[in-house]
Amino acid sequence: YADRRGNIGLLSPAVIPIRNSGDGLIPAEGWTGEADWIGEVPYHDLPSLLNPATGIIATANDRLVDDNYPYLLGHQWQPGYRADRIREVLQTSDQHDFESFTSLQRDTQSLFAEALLPFATGSLPQTEAGRRLQAALRGWEGNMDAELITPTIFQAWYRELTRSIYEDDLEELFLNAWWFRPTFALSLMEADPQGWCSNSQTGEAFSCMELSGRAFDRAAEFLEERFGGDAADWVWGDVHELKLRHRLFSLVPGLDGLTGVDVALGGGSYTVAAASYAFNSGEQAFAPLHGPVLRAVVDMAEPVTGYFVILPGQSGNPFSPYYDNLVDRWLANEPLPIPFDRDHIDTAHQLVLTPDGP
Repeated sequence: YADRRGNIGLLSPAVIPIRNSGDGLIPAEGWTGEADWIGEVPYHDLPSLLNPATGIIATANDRLVDDNYPYLLGHQWQPGYRADRIREVLQTSDQHDFESFTSLQRDTQSLFAEALLPFATGSLPQTEAGRRLQAALRGWEGNMDAELITPTIFQAWYRELTRSIYEDDLEELFLNAWWFRPTFALSLMEADPQGWCSNSQTGEAFSCMELSGRAFDRAAEFLEERFGGDAADWVWGDVHELKLRHRLFSLVPGLDGLTGVDVALGGGSYTVAAASYAFNSGEQAFAPLHGPVLRAVVDMAEPVTGYFVILPGQSGNPFSPYYDNLVDRWLANEPLPIPFDRDHIDTAHQLVLTPDGP
């Protein structure tokens, strides 16, 4: 919420159950009544903010309440890297405008990478190829820019680090569980608890930092096998390319290539410009799977004007000129102004209906 008086606010309205027992995470024995709803979270207890002292409200799929909140809202929350980055950028100035907000929306700095980099650069790879990858990360500050090679190296290292940590424990269940799990991985690297990073199948004892070094060795093998031995082919935007396909025409032989739109993306799962991917996607290990395609900035000054851009275009008809005409605007985050007030709307367009016949 925002208004012209300078007020800002947040409210998360929903009907949230209070259960007799259980938390709704897994199916319950509905016939016993033990997991029945016994009430709903009162409206005045729903997560809300009004004019916080910081002057900033930022959310990015992260948990909206602290550990003292008395009700269960859910289980799956994003770690706070994206929301923290938004606050970090906004706190650099007390004056923001249209340009600073559009710049923030395409921000590709990763606080997740910043947190893990010391554990990457401080380890000891065993191979020359692994040491070359590690050397490339020294001096990199965590920007997941589409034109850089370093984001690809970092993600390949982290991919192999997570594999090394729990593939031996999960065995055949590993592929389904192979996800980022940043909080888990970071806590292991910080604490290095005895036994967690050892190999449960071979009995070999490893510290987590030893696995970090070996992850560079395995990352070098993965990158060469998957993208070739020339590091120039590891540019992040090339390996992290979004392939938009038409729901219908992508199924028709010959039309897929004509109606598809490929977009080289920067960013990652934990950047403000989010573009998530999954390690367990095989050949498409770094291919974006989901992220926001609509960007909007609303200026509350008179007259109220919204600025919008959507990827790849406004039309779902691949034969329309508006099907993919906004790709470059979206990448540069140059949204189009759309006025909200009636006077401007009526001035811009007038629909005339002329009945034919009696």
